[in-house]
Amino acid sequence: MLFRGPQRRQAEEMVKQGVGLTAIHWGTGAETPEGGTWLQAMGGWFNAEGDGFSRYLVQSSKLRQVGPKHPICRGWSDFDFREEFYFKLCFLPEAQPIMSTVIEGKEYPIGWVYERPHTKGGRSFGFVGGHFHDNFGIREFRQAVVNGILWTAHVDIPEKGAAISLTAKDMELPPEGPKKR
Repeated sequence: MLFRGPQRRQAEEMVKQGVGLTAIHWGTGAETPEGGTWLQAMGGWFNAEGDGFSRYLVQSSKLRQVGPKHPICRGWSDFDFREEFYFKLCFLPEAQPIMSTVIEGKEYPIGWVYERPHTKGGRSFGFVGGHFHDNFGIREFRQAVVNGILWTAHVDIPEKGAAISLTAKDMELPPEGPKKR
């Protein structure tokens, strides 16, 4: 956890200095003790630990742009995919949903941006996708994630999106090693 352990003070200082922060999938979450700090840094928070307020569900759905004029949405359009979605998240009012999907008949934000007002230009991008490796082979999925990461670093995103080419070889996973006993 970023805000737990000996690195906490350094991480908090970097966030105050305005360092960009991106969280993907399980990285969007924090347990209750760190949740307030995480919420202030990310603008949104996933918590399914113990008595947490969030839920998760694997399903096929359509990822939809909520903020199509935002630079993160450049170069891709809505698409279908299978994912382990986290939903019922907690957001600060200043957090801006950028992507959503329908889960159990209700639309939920699954990607958001947050320009941290208490920092020197700090930006955060959260996206609950990323559970399944093969989703990174979907051009639109990859485009959204790469654009989000670059946006947090104040990199200008071209109108057609950032460069995201890859080959089939790039998507290959290494062979599994011997099973541990």
